[in-house]
Parts: sequence; structure tokens; C-alpha cells
Amino acid sequence: MWAGCGESNAKPLPRHRCRAPALARACLAALWALSVLASRAHATSLTVPDDVSSIQAALDAAVDTVLVRPGSYSETPVVRRQVYLAGLFASGHLLPSLTGLRLLPAVDYSSGIPTLSFRNLDCVQTVTMHNDDEQCFVVFTD
Repeated sequence: MWAGCGESNAKPLPRHRCRAPALARACLAALWALSVLASRAHATSLTVPDDVSSIQAALDAAVDTVLVRPGSYSETPVVRRQVYLAGLFASGHLLPSLTGLRLLPAVDYSSGIPTLSFRNLDCVQTVTMHNDDEQCFVVFTD
């Protein structure tokens, strides 16, 4: 008969053998708890006008990426946080056209210097930036 831990009539085993299953269960429980409780980073995006009606509404939703379909948008959205704002390119269509763009980043250095990225957008009027001499990266690409 096998002498297992916790059997009263069994031949006693060395203590390290009795603790091993309990230690293994505790480690598995800790790993499970970490996997359940750990929050994963999820990138979020909205497409204008599919998901929301305006670029500003998409920016206010605090997503990571705002995609803009070709068209004319008579607004001057205000960018206040790190975001990737990009026009969706469709062959035979012009780039999305905005009246203007205002950059007022609220700088949060907890995850590094914020980056504001803009791609495939046409601004008819001025792009302005006011950041109170705080560091941030602004990237415009076509």
C-alpha cells in the first residue's frame, strides 16, 4: 500500500514530500490569480463616421487610434492626449479634409513622453499647438 500524506495508519514520509503537493497547489493558485487579475493592454480604435459622427467625438472617447474615412469634416478637433489620428486611404478619393487641428496635450510622463501621430490628413486652415513648454513628440506623415 502506498504511504501518502495525511493517512493516519500510513508509514510517515519525509516532510519535504508531504509539503511538495501543497506547495505546488499554492504556486498554481498564485499563477491563476495573477493571470485573472493582471490587466492586459488593449488597443482601442474608432472610425469616423462609421462609429462616431465627428473626429472630436472619437478623440473624446479616449481611444488609442482614430481612423477617418475620406470626406470633408468642417471641424477643428482638439487633441489633448496621446493618439494616432489617421486618414483612411481609398483609391480615387481625396484625403480626409479638416478645417484645422489644435494640439493641447496634457502631458503625462508615467508611460514616457507622449507622441501625437497624424497621417493622411489634409488641414485646410492652421494647425496650432500649445503645450506650455512640456516635452512631447508630434509626427506628421503622408
